[in-house]
Amino acid sequence: MNAVPVHPERTDDPSVVRWHLGRSLADHPDVLRPVRQLVADGVLDAVSVEPLGVSTTLAPGRCWALDAAAVRAGVQDAVREHRRHVVALDDAGRATLVSRLTGEVIADLVGPLAVGHGGSIEPVEARPGPVIEVGVRLRGACHGCPAATSTLHDRLEAELRRRLPEVELRVSAAAE
Repeated sequence: MNAVPVHPERTDDPSVVRWHLGRSLADHPDVLRPVRQLVADGVLDAVSVEPLGVSTTLAPGRCWALDAAAVRAGVQDAVREHRRHVVALDDAGRATLVSRLTGEVIADLVGPLAVGHGGSIEPVEARPGPVIEVGVRLRGACHGCPAATSTLHDRLEAELRRRLPEVELRVSAAAE
């Protein structure tokens, strides 16, 4: 079984660990079955999905020194299940998923950069096919900017590929 990269992060509450996954599992909560099983088994008290990860709360009387490996394995199994789900989607389903993620990445990462330079980037569409074509509209200072290609490919497209490595995609600026 190949390793799935997950990064645990401590929080202010010593019973809570946030697991950075680089992807959201919110669109398919059924993939959290391996982690929810740890709740049923009494290892965890709670599990919550976050934008790019999962937070796990250890059950009372448990300790991370003994239970971290089991929790990590459960989180990794959930990510593997998510990957299988994405691969099983048809082209339209993958395009819908990419479209939603494009909006998130623009809102969280690329959009604030564009706004800081006097422009904006808006998602237009994600066209289904073996390679998902993601169209975005560049407005304000971003329209015609020499750095727009870098922003689209080095930031937006790279982040989408990082979050969904199972999906082939290409980002391009839509005509005005």
